[in-house]
Amino acid sequence: MDITPSTIFTAIAAAIITGLLTLVGLIISKENKTSEFRQQWIDNLRREVSDFVGHIEVIILHGRWLHEKTKNKSGLEATKEIEKCIESIQESVCQAHSLARSILLRLNPHEHQDIREIMQILDKQLETLPLPTRDETSKTLNRLTEAIQKELKIEWERVKRGEPTFRTTKTVVTIALVAVISALIALAIIITIKPASVKASKTYVKPCQCQFTSAKSISAIIRDVGRTRK
Repeated sequence: MDITPSTIFTAIAAAIITGLLTLVGLIISKENKTSEFRQQWIDNLRREVSDFVGHIEVIILHGRWLHEKTKNKSGLEATKEIEKCIESIQESVCQAHSLARSILLRLNPHEHQDIREIMQILDKQLETLPLPTRDETSKTLNRLTEAIQKELKIEWERVKRGEPTFRTTKTVVTIALVAVISALIALAIIITIKPASVKASKTYVKPCQCQFTSAKSISAIIRDVGRTRK
């Protein structure tokens, strides 16, 4: 079997395409896993913030109730009510502190600075007595909700678009495949045209040689006839 340049080029192109497709498969698998982890991060952050806000609301309600119970009582009676209230909300306070730490650990200190500041404000309010009232914390909770919603939207858009590495790889591979396919098409056209041109050239040369040979033979015959007559 003859090895022609077209055969070599086709084999190389096939190897390149196979390698590119394998690389794309590996990158897609990795980036899909990254997107899956990002989606889990979104779901966990949403759940933890929701639980955190719920515990804060419980603490606020107890603070309002405590204010109503102690506003007309003496110091000793008020102290007893405060102790009773603190005991009833102890679990919510512990859960809120734990969730606040977990949320802070999930946040990037450079990308989520505003959310971290809000969380730290709420965390400090839980450590103060008397307990924070709704007026003291409602504005902070609204800021937290808006900031979390904004961040969750940004992360969800990243999941939908795909990871930056995946988008870059997809563009590069698309360009490479188009280039290889274009080169193969150009090579096929060249291979198709070249034999036809060579065949036409050979067909044109042979009649000329035959005509030249015939003319030479006729001249020789004429010379021989002339010699005979002499």
